[in-house]
Amino acid sequence: YLYGKYFQNQHCELCDITHSSVSAKPEWKAWISSLSCENYVLHTNEAEQMSIDFSGFTLPVVLIERGNGLEELISKKDMAQSGKGVDAFSQLFFKKLNEFGLDCQ
Repeated sequence: YLYGKYFQNQHCELCDITHSSVSAKPEWKAWISSLSCENYVLHTNEAEQMSIDFSGFTLPVVLIERGNGLEELISKKDMAQSGKGVDAFSQLFFKKLNEFGLDCQ
């Protein structure tokens, strides 16, 4: 990721939220571990190895499992608009969960 970001002009909105210039932000790790719901933070290649179908979604994306499929909870555009902070992302996450009638605190 770092090589692509700094030398190939690759960009990931979720990585901007979750990582500093060299590693995962401590506040991100703490927030993820504090969630009461089951969650997975996967890179695209890891999800592909688990046979997760991303067709119909623009990456990066936050998905929730409902019924027999996946639904978009937070889009790439939502992430970009929320800024690069974990606190802003957390607020967006809980707002979107609430819109789905779900809770994860």
